[in-house]
Amino acid sequence: MRTTFGARPGPAGHKLGAMSLHQLLTATLARRRAVNPAYSLRAFAQSLGVHHATLVRLMGGRTVAKAGCVQRLGRRLGLADAEIQQLGLSEARRGVCRAITRRDFRPDSRWLAAVTGLPLDAVNVALQRLLVDRMLVMRGRRDWQLQNPLEAQP
Repeated sequence: MRTTFGARPGPAGHKLGAMSLHQLLTATLARRRAVNPAYSLRAFAQSLGVHHATLVRLMGGRTVAKAGCVQRLGRRLGLADAEIQQLGLSEARRGVCRAITRRDFRPDSRWLAAVTGLPLDAVNVALQRLLVDRMLVMRGRRDWQLQNPLEAQP
């Protein structure tokens, strides 16, 4: 079933507009378990084509999924291309936020790309979204500050 973000319920039975990847995965597993209480996390991971340990880290928000992973998961969940792209942007933004809160943070796009494993373009798009949403303030070349670091958490 193909859907548009926020318009109709998605494959997980929820509106997808504000959902992150870990929320979508958690909701999808819950929906499948509601239909079949014996449905396991390992079966869910197998249906998505990922290792169960990777799925646990993604669902717990401990791992930020890269674009290829988001693409594969989105296709397996039956998401539309626009939904997959939005999830990818959300994950990139979350990865950049996490890197900014690190002790060894350096205010540099290339450093962020190296640390997050994201392409430089994805880092720059994430930074722009953070600036537009007023979650990030760049007071100078060396002074970047997240306005609400808790929003970067899952």
